Amino acid sequence: MYLTPVLAVKPAQEILLACRSCWIKKPGIVLLKLGANDALRGLSIQESENNLRQMIQMSKKSGAKVLLFGMQIPPNYGQEYTQQFRDMYPKKSRVKSKLSFYPSF
Repeated sequence: MYLTPVLAVKPAQEILLACRSCWIKKPGIVLLKLGANDALRGLSIQESENNLRQMIQMSKKSGAKVLLFGMQIPPNYGQEYTQQFRDMYPKKSRVKSKLSFYPSF
């Protein structure tokens, strides 16, 4: 089994473009943890969810098992945004079958 960790260090929109070539390797497992830069840039929750959804789809399309890791942002983004951001990850894991969710690492 080929293990390819995907840890986003760029905004998720750029990662979507940058990672396409790695799917040629057909990874067995993808560790997916992204979104912090989306929050720092002030993207809406909807935009971040869309980025996350696309990464999940790309990973699954390659045949990989997806391990989704959640993350939290500082409370200075406002209580509502912070809560929505935190809830985005378990929500996506419930919506998508065969998707393992880990609150954080």
